[in-house]
Amino acid sequence: MSLRDFPQYLMETLKCRSSLHKYIVVFIFLTAASKGSACEAPSSPECFRRKADETVYLCEWSMNTTESDVTFVLYIDKEKIRNIKQTWSQVNEEKLIKNRSVDIWVEARVGNSSCTSPRRSVVLGDTVKYAAPQIISMSWLKNDLSLTWRAEGAHPALAEILFRRNDDPAESWEKRTTNTTSYNSKYNATVENLLKDSAYKVQIRHRSTHARNPLWSGWSFVTVPAELEQKPEVTMAIQLLNGTRKVTLTWKPMPHAAAASGVNYNLTDTQSSHGYIKDYVRYLYFEHRCDGGKPQTVKMCIFYKKEGVPSKKPQDFISFSETHTSVNLSWKAIPFADQKGYLTHYRLCSVTISSQDVLKACFNISALLMKYRLENLAPGAKYNISLAGVTRVGEGPEATVMINTLPEKPVNVWWSLGLLFLFFFMTTMCTCIFKRIKSKILPPVPTPVIPDFIPYQPESQELLERKEEVHELTLHQLHPEGKSVPEDAEETDVLTGEWDSGTDEDVENKRGDSRMSRGSSDQSLDPGSTDEALRSSREGKMTDLEQVDNEIAMLIYRNGLVFDVKTDSP
Repeated sequence: MSLRDFPQYLMETLKCRSSLHKYIVVFIFLTAASKGSACEAPSSPECFRRKADETVYLCEWSMNTTESDVTFVLYIDKEKIRNIKQTWSQVNEEKLIKNRSVDIWVEARVGNSSCTSPRRSVVLGDTVKYAAPQIISMSWLKNDLSLTWRAEGAHPALAEILFRRNDDPAESWEKRTTNTTSYNSKYNATVENLLKDSAYKVQIRHRSTHARNPLWSGWSFVTVPAELEQKPEVTMAIQLLNGTRKVTLTWKPMPHAAAASGVNYNLTDTQSSHGYIKDYVRYLYFEHRCDGGKPQTVKMCIFYKKEGVPSKKPQDFISFSETHTSVNLSWKAIPFADQKGYLTHYRLCSVTISSQDVLKACFNISALLMKYRLENLAPGAKYNISLAGVTRVGEGPEATVMINTLPEKPVNVWWSLGLLFLFFFMTTMCTCIFKRIKSKILPPVPTPVIPDFIPYQPESQELLERKEEVHELTLHQLHPEGKSVPEDAEETDVLTGEWDSGTDEDVENKRGDSRMSRGSSDQSLDPGSTDEALRSSREGKMTDLEQVDNEIAMLIYRNGLVFDVKTDSP
C-alpha cells in the first residue's frame, strides 16, 4: 500500500474499530507521516552520454534537503550502485544495457528513512546530453546579435535562447529556438531584431540533432553590451623630463549600455601615428592601468618598430691562454643603439689556415656570454677566429682574431721511445734470468744418442750363396807331434753386456789381439785339422757379425751419462 492510499484505508478502518483502536491507528498514521517527512523523494534521474562516441554514462538527479548524511542508491535495471554521496554518478557502458529500454530510479536514504524517485524508462544508447554552451564571442551586425561557442559534435545543434534587456529586471524572458551553423569546431546562432544600443541578459542551451533521444544541456548565462559605435576620443599630452617623454592619454568614458559587462582598453603603438617611433630603435614599452585612481604598471617589455641586423661588431674581441688544443676568448657586447633589433645569439667560427685544406667550423653561443673557451683545436696550428652578433633578421659584421695553438712537446716523443726501449730491455733480461734459474732448479734430461748404423753388405751375393767345396787332399804330417790350435785362437771376445773400467782403446786392443791370434793359429794348422780350421773360420765370421750388432745396439749408462761404443767392422 502506498502512502497516497493510506488515508482512505485509515478511514475505512476507523469505521469498524472501537475508540481505543481509533486512537492507536491515528497514532501509527501520525508516526508514519513524521518519518516520511524526514525524506523528500529525489527527482527522476537522467542517464546519458556527453557525446555519441563516449563510453562513460553520467546519471544526474536533484533533491531538496538540508541533511548532510544523505546517501543514494542508483538502480539501472538490475544494476545497483550504492553509497553515492552526491547527486550524480558515472557508469561504464560495460555494466549497462544500451540497446533496449531499461528502468532507472534513485533511492535516497536519510538516517533511518528512505524514499524513492519516480521510475523512468530510457534506451541509454540513444540518449545524448551536451555540456552547457561556453560562449566564445558575441558581436552585433546592425540589430542582429551573433553568438559563437564551442561545438560539441560534428553536426549542427538546436539552440534555445532566452533574452531580456539588462536595465529592466522585471521584463519577462523572450525565447528563440534556432538551428546553429557549424564551422571550424564552433557553433553559431543569430538572434534577430534586437536593439544594438541596448545591453541584454542572455541564456542559451543546446541539444543534439542526430541522437534519437537528445536531452537539453544546462543553461549558460552571458551579458551582452550594446554596440560600440564610436571610437574613443583620445587626447594626448607630452612632457619632456630628464631626457625622456611622458605621454598622458585621456578620453571620454563609454556609454553605460556599452560598458554593461565592463570595458577593456588595448593600447597598441600609439606613437607611430605621430612620428615618434623610429625603425631599428630600442624602446621600453610600459602598460599602465588605473586602480582606485592610481596608475599601476602591469606590463613592461622591449619594443622595436622594425628590426635589422647589427651595425657594429662585438667590441674588444681578444684571445688569451692558448694551449695545444684550446684558447680563451673575451669581448664586449654590441651597444644597444647598434644592435638594431633583438640580439638572439652570437655566431662563432674558426678557420684553419695553416693546413692545405681550409677547414671551417661554426656554432652558436648565447647572447648573454662575454667569455668563451674554444676547444678541440689542432696542436701547432694557425686559426682565424670570427665572432658576429645575430638578430632575427640576420648576421651583423664580424670581429676577428688570429691565434696559434702551441705545438706538441718533442720531449713526449723521446719519453715514449725511451720507455719502449726500456720495456724491451727489461723483457729480454727477465727472460735470460728466468732461463738461468730454470736450468739450475730443473736440469735438462739427457737425450740418448743413437748413431747412424750402416749394416754390413757383402761385396757379392755370390759369396753368401757359394757353397763349401771339399777336395781330396793328401796331408803329410811333417812333424809327428802336431801342434794343436791354441784355445785363445778359438775363443772370440764377445761382449756380454757387462762393462769394465776399460776404455774404447782396451776394446780395440783386445779385438786386434783376437785377430792376431786367429792369424797365427791359421798358419800353424796342420793338415789333420783343416776341416776344424774351416769350421772355426766360418764360426769366427758369424761371431764377429753378431758382435758388431751387439756392440752397436748396446748403450751403457754410467754416472747419469750416456756412452756409445763404436767398434770396427771385421
